[in-house]
Amino acid sequence: MTLELASASAMALPEWEPGAHIDVVLSTGQVGKFALCGSLVQTHGWRIAVAGGSEGDQGPDWVQEHAHPGSELRIRGPHNDFPLHPASLYLFVAYGIGIASVLPMIARAEAYGADRTLRYGGRSRSSMPFLSELLGYRERVVVWPEDQYGPPGITGFLGDPDPSMLVYCCGPGELLAAVREHCAAWPLGALQLRESTAWPACPGEEAELTAGSPGIAELDLESASTPRHGRHTQTPRNAQEQRSTGAST
Repeated sequence: MTLELASASAMALPEWEPGAHIDVVLSTGQVGKFALCGSLVQTHGWRIAVAGGSEGDQGPDWVQEHAHPGSELRIRGPHNDFPLHPASLYLFVAYGIGIASVLPMIARAEAYGADRTLRYGGRSRSSMPFLSELLGYRERVVVWPEDQYGPPGITGFLGDPDPSMLVYCCGPGELLAAVREHCAAWPLGALQLRESTAWPACPGEEAELTAGSPGIAELDLESASTPRHGRHTQTPRNAQEQRSTGAST
């Protein structure tokens, strides 16, 4: 499912860059980490994707159960520990919900005018989110549902090293380990990895997120705004503290 977040007072939300995420603080005190995967130019809303959690990662299941109209969530962020660096050539590798981190990167690479390719795997097409949003990229996207083609071969997925290429990979730990091993001899810094499960918490103030109308979540921010790159962004309470409302789609 996806969860949309928007300002309760119609104010612009804090800007973010590809690779950014927000933290959702669970009632248990644990933290779920969710990649922002909406439009980079849309300042009135954020989007996150939520899939079933793995062992040791209760965040997705908790959010699916509690993110309903009228419910409250506590959030932190956005943070970015997986930034997209400028390059002339990109290879994006994603598996399952890992596509959420990669989706805005593809859009930014297109804005750069960079050559880019996406290798996207999953258990089945029905388990792979955002396939319809990738249709416009056509031959630049290789979709690999395992129930049709079997497990993807890493060598075929990644190809040969290219000094001008940056590789961004987001998926389960097994995929990251295989990609890291394959790319061991590649140029230093050419490979950027993020695991899509068992996410660590980031420090920061907590905030309340309250569910609003179906398909939308409202985020209350302080009225103060700060100019940045010719635009205005809202300053959340206590620098990173935010109150928001939300629901799933």
